Amino acid sequence: MVALGIVIFLTILYRYIGINLYDSASRGYFDSRISGKHAEKSFGQLLYNLHPQHLDIKNSLISWYVRFSVPSFSMRESVQAPGGNAQSVPVLVYHGVLTHDSNYNIHINQFRAQMEALYEQGWKTISTDELTEFLDGTGTVPDKSFVLSFDDGRRDSYFPVDPILESLGFRATIFVIPQYSLEYDYNSQYYLSHFDINEMHKSGRWDIESHTWNGHNQHFVDSNQEQKGIFLANRLWNVEQGRLETQSEFRLRVRDDIAHADKRIKNFLGKQSTVLAYPFGNYGDKGSNFNQAASIVLEESKKIHKHGFVQVRDGLLRGTSFSQNTINADNFLVSRINVNANWTPDDLLDVLASGQPKDLPYSADMREYLGFFAPDGIIQWQGDDLWLHTLSQFSVVNAVLDGSQQWKDYTFDVVGVPDAEPYVELHGRIQKSEPFPACVFTGEAIKIIIKDRENKLNTTLASERRKSDLKRVSQKYSMTITDNFVRCENAQSTVEYRTEGVMEYSANGGVGVGIIQLPGKGEQNFYIQNISATPFKPEIRSTQL
Repeated sequence: MVALGIVIFLTILYRYIGINLYDSASRGYFDSRISGKHAEKSFGQLLYNLHPQHLDIKNSLISWYVRFSVPSFSMRESVQAPGGNAQSVPVLVYHGVLTHDSNYNIHINQFRAQMEALYEQGWKTISTDELTEFLDGTGTVPDKSFVLSFDDGRRDSYFPVDPILESLGFRATIFVIPQYSLEYDYNSQYYLSHFDINEMHKSGRWDIESHTWNGHNQHFVDSNQEQKGIFLANRLWNVEQGRLETQSEFRLRVRDDIAHADKRIKNFLGKQSTVLAYPFGNYGDKGSNFNQAASIVLEESKKIHKHGFVQVRDGLLRGTSFSQNTINADNFLVSRINVNANWTPDDLLDVLASGQPKDLPYSADMREYLGFFAPDGIIQWQGDDLWLHTLSQFSVVNAVLDGSQQWKDYTFDVVGVPDAEPYVELHGRIQKSEPFPACVFTGEAIKIIIKDRENKLNTTLASERRKSDLKRVSQKYSMTITDNFVRCENAQSTVEYRTEGVMEYSANGGVGVGIIQLPGKGEQNFYIQNISATPFKPEIRSTQL
């Protein structure tokens, strides 16, 4: 009791003289100013100078301090989520939670405010097992359910976070690197120890999952040993044999790495790791030195895991795919929102709200945040418009409407102001990386094409040439899509194409708008003013086809 009293006294003392104890311990120093001066030595440094056998004391003290400084939310009102089950589930991902500003890792005050806002708006956390059952269609979760995840198995993902989880009744998933946290016991100041992970597991608030074994390390991929590549995306250079590893060797290395990480977690916790998070969100789909990397990584992952987690969103207007996860035939890859360190609680709530399934009919102007994200190029607000603008480094700009991925048969209308020589596209039935139909509007023609973004291939299905004297005025563009046909029209022309038996695309999918700057042409601009989507009614259209 005496020792505990001393610990409490020191903690309170340092709290009230302005020293952030957690920051001191996690960084090994502090920069709090006392009377305008930097202190020369921090209590956190003293903690880290303790003998390794006192690691549990250091960790407990840090955790206790944060727990002491976190306000209780137990008395706050939480908005009750609407009755019924969720149609989609978002997954949030964080890395470090710090007490100093960072462009990449979130400040603890910001994290705390975000969690409080989620709690007050009725959002509740679920486990990875519950997410798996939802995606597999074997279970349901309440509306406004989300998964809270942390990558890398960092100490600053646990000690400042756990008291907040406990206070709110939240839970989280942490993706650990077993070789750093479970294999070696070297009292890292960065990675969690096996003691920490055991405590997390016993608390019932944390799911422990795999972040691969060696996937974060980069290796040489060329004979000069000058260029390094990502472990899961590249065939590595074999120095002894003076060659790149074969495709079969790549497959075996990936298989062994994933299996070894899982085995180590299972041996330690007595529980199989059911999901994994790919380092850097890369499963061989980008930055690879051979085309088969992604398919091999996915094939080997599916032999062991039910799902692989990837980051798809890291900005209010930036992303590569729909931010929330729904039940569909191909849902092995789970999308995650990489929470931007600069997001306010309202920003996060907006991203989550806009990513939920949108109902048809749907109509909105650009004065409110709708969840448009740019998988290519940059989009931004310009007054009351959403501005698509090509640059020398971005000759293609695409904007996709989050929350529209469940739409099936519909007419998609866009009102906007193009350039005098426009190249505007409307996209339909967008679903992750699968090919989708598009309507292309230029000053000379309207085309119906199939866009295969993964293979960077466009296939023209129909085209009608019609010279238009277009001006930079507000115009309406329309696209109608069903399983059997695609129709594109504007004020000047209409093109239809029956796709049944000719071309297959996703049974349902979202909508988007794009512009392209052609070689030798100037920069393209398109100002979106309004969008709408209405269900397609066969009984009305059948007399016109």
